[in-house]
Amino acid sequence: YALFERASYYHANQDYHNAIKDYNQLQKLMPNNSVVYFRKALIFYKQNKYKEALKELSIAEDLRPVLLKVHLYKGYIYADMGMHNKALEAYNKLLLIGKDVGNEDERIKNTPQQIVLSRYDIEPSDLKYNYNIDLEFDYATCYYAIGKVYNIMGDTTLALDNFNKALSMTKHPDYYYNIGLLLETKKGDYYGAYEMYSTIINNYPSYYKAYERRAELLYNRKKYEEAIVDWSKLIEKGIASAEVYSRRAHTYELLNKIE
Repeated sequence: YALFERASYYHANQDYHNAIKDYNQLQKLMPNNSVVYFRKALIFYKQNKYKEALKELSIAEDLRPVLLKVHLYKGYIYADMGMHNKALEAYNKLLLIGKDVGNEDERIKNTPQQIVLSRYDIEPSDLKYNYNIDLEFDYATCYYAIGKVYNIMGDTTLALDNFNKALSMTKHPDYYYNIGLLLETKKGDYYGAYEMYSTIINNYPSYYKAYERRAELLYNRKKYEEAIVDWSKLIEKGIASAEVYSRRAHTYELLNKIE
């Protein structure tokens, strides 16, 4: 247990060299502990060592397929590698397993501890790590990842469908933003996009790229003064690009000509 804690400490502090050393030792001591393989895979993923990460994830999956994040990260890796169908396969497997996990949750809520442990085949001190990875999972993350893959593949309808599923489960600025971007650039639904960007700005005021997208929409609708307000907010925060300064200056010139 102390070794696991130390490995987790190294991992959390991005001391990946020592974390890997401890995970390797843990794999010798606990060869059937899927979480160790999963955590080791996370480090390889961070280092863009996809082949090594997939190897560890596959072992974790064989040991305990119910660990949902194993499938999620497999999907991430395949998506990064451009293997979109493989990514979708991993995400859909997660959702399929997740349904079974969800159905079982109610049954085990009041089940004696030893039965729960039997289900997971883990030591009591290890339960919290497996439980968090396994059951406390936000399925919105998976639907959002599926939407991103479909977006890359050029299927706007399925991309929007999955982004909206994610948003219905969890309110997150990334979900609003990507829906807005697709509505704006693929569907020509400027009003819908405006609503998405405005929702972000009203609820997540530090999500600054929404200001830039909304300003462009306003400019294209010839609402120049409102566009200037959004660009000015970025400039005031000191995060505006040269393009934002240029767009605002150009818009001021247009207003002067109009007057």
